[in-house]
Amino acid sequence: MKAKQLGITLIEALVVLSVLGILMAVGLPSFQNVLGRHTLTSNANEMNTGIQLAKAKAVEFQRRAELRPIDDQTWDDGWEIVIISHPATGENEQIYFKQAYTDEISITQKDTANTDPIVFNPRGRLTSPNDGAAFVFKTTGGMEIELNINVTGASAVRNFKNASGSGKS
Repeated sequence: MKAKQLGITLIEALVVLSVLGILMAVGLPSFQNVLGRHTLTSNANEMNTGIQLAKAKAVEFQRRAELRPIDDQTWDDGWEIVIISHPATGENEQIYFKQAYTDEISITQKDTANTDPIVFNPRGRLTSPNDGAAFVFKTTGGMEIELNINVTGASAVRNFKNASGSGKS
């Protein structure tokens, strides 16, 4: 009578490890794309929320509100929402700020000097830039997404492109 086998053989273990290795090699790049897209989209959505907050605060306080780069040089280092409390003196009240994004994401403002603030008047209308604005969020891997603001102050995240240039809105 043959003895009962307990456990697995070396060949079976090697086959299982080989199959797992192949699955990891195929799935890892796809997983990295999903993580990159999620990071990009969440950062663009966070700025979109900031734009809507600036617009709402301008109406609430009946003052001009600005969303602008923290250091007045680049959006990559973060941004802040400021209520212009006393227009004559230029005194400001910061009501929200967002720390720097990761080094993997860069933000550029299309068709401007790249540091122009987004300004809402007390009625919540976009006053600067007066023809709307667009931001492009890019990853080091080549993915990008746009955040567009129209003249009424409505904003939306769209036009995702992956590293090969294809994508969907």
